[in-house]
Amino acid sequence: PYINSAMKIVSEVDVLVKKMKDNVMGIRSKMEDWRKPLFERKAKTADPEMVATIHNAAVEAERENIRSQGKDIHKLMKDTLDNVKPDKKGKAWLDYVDYVNGLVIEGITVAIDSSMKFMADQLNIKQNQVNMWSPIFEIKVDLEGGDLAFIPSIEANDRENGIRDIINAIVNDFISKIGRAHV
Repeated sequence: PYINSAMKIVSEVDVLVKKMKDNVMGIRSKMEDWRKPLFERKAKTADPEMVATIHNAAVEAERENIRSQGKDIHKLMKDTLDNVKPDKKGKAWLDYVDYVNGLVIEGITVAIDSSMKFMADQLNIKQNQVNMWSPIFEIKVDLEGGDLAFIPSIEANDRENGIRDIINAIVNDFISKIGRAHV
């Protein structure tokens, strides 16, 4: 009887540990998509406002994807909670929640990092030459009163449609869109 009782307990614990492992693997799996950069380079050059429009649409779709995955992560946590039935204020459960929060923070960090690295590569002149990429932005150069004028402006401007404005907005999206996804 003692051995059977102990085996039953060991079996139940084994099932719970496997469930927790599966849920952690599920959480990690949900975050794998976050590695995909939040900026897509199109094959041909486009005017800066079109680049911004295309980027905004892609980011909004990805934000919805991340939000959905965040809900799935919450479901996996609830599943673990329902199966393990811990004291929600107990140290063991709070440590587990901290562990999962750490995984999510790591996933967010990887998402931001992959987007930043991708954008840096896209703006790197040598990378563009080696890969024979066409420019991202269509920029015209005019001579106005003996000075070169870039249309649109390369610098930030009051209308916030300069190249620097658009790049800054894209970089800010990398950070803020994922944060606002309520993971």
